[in-house]
Amino acid sequence: MNDDYGVFCECDIEGGVAFCTVKIRKAKKRHKCDECYGPIAPGDTYEYAAGKQEGEMWDSKTCPRCLALIAWITAHVPCYCRTYGGLFNDDRMPEMVEKARETPGFAFGILRRIVAINKAKEGHGRQLAV
Repeated sequence: MNDDYGVFCECDIEGGVAFCTVKIRKAKKRHKCDECYGPIAPGDTYEYAAGKQEGEMWDSKTCPRCLALIAWITAHVPCYCRTYGGLFNDDRMPEMVEKARETPGFAFGILRRIVAINKAKEGHGRQLAV
């Protein structure tokens, strides 16, 4: 992997996290993923994270498809520091997709996960750019 991927590190996020709890849950009702804004259907497993940063409480729900994408990125990008909510509003995502296109194996992995997210979102909002 190219050293240029270091630009995706956000370890220096200002305002320390007071606490963060992450759990895997099974949906009892319909939710919306805070990453892709797609549906989390009853019966689906999803990640629930909650914490406090800079004095503010926050929570986030992540669908299994976005978790697969995050896991892929985390495994293949040195020091990719995840922030919760709005993965596709992340300023780093367009550059990451562009860099993925320069690395064929990485491109296949990241883009096929984005296609899976788009398929799940059909009829539930705007599609993600690939």
